[in-house]
Amino acid sequence: SVRLARWVSFSTSFWYNFAHSAPVPCRILSVALPVAQLSKSSVFWQAGLGFRQTATGYLQTGEQWESYIFPSPVKRWMLDFVLIEAPKSKERTMLDAPGFRCLALITTDLVADLKKLAGVGGVEISEPFGLLMNQKMLRIALLRGPSDEIVELIEFKTSKT
Repeated sequence: SVRLARWVSFSTSFWYNFAHSAPVPCRILSVALPVAQLSKSSVFWQAGLGFRQTATGYLQTGEQWESYIFPSPVKRWMLDFVLIEAPKSKERTMLDAPGFRCLALITTDLVADLKKLAGVGGVEISEPFGLLMNQKMLRIALLRGPSDEIVELIEFKTSKT
């Protein structure tokens, strides 16, 4: 059966598949991301970032959840996670807090994607900036979704751009 658990050392929640008869009793299925406004966050992740909703339901404690997948053309780059509606935390999520606090995604047009995300509740928290890594120039921007979730967009600069 699939259950929600808390991984204390990483200060994060995740879905896992628990089977008593399996040689390894559980397998992590995806990271669970608590959001205060599930409907607005759903639009942000689907219309803004291209994730596809795969399931929805309610936890035994009553919180609504929705699972998403990023349908990458490269199978190893597929990403799935679960949004769980939870009361807004009094503390704002910060990058240096324990746990999985930021999702980084590659973009081919940083400026266009920032405009698109602004239209579905995204708010820039950094101006786009450059970073040289392994002799390749990256352009990076950080933004928050409607429930304060942090997303990092990374654009690889080529000689043509």
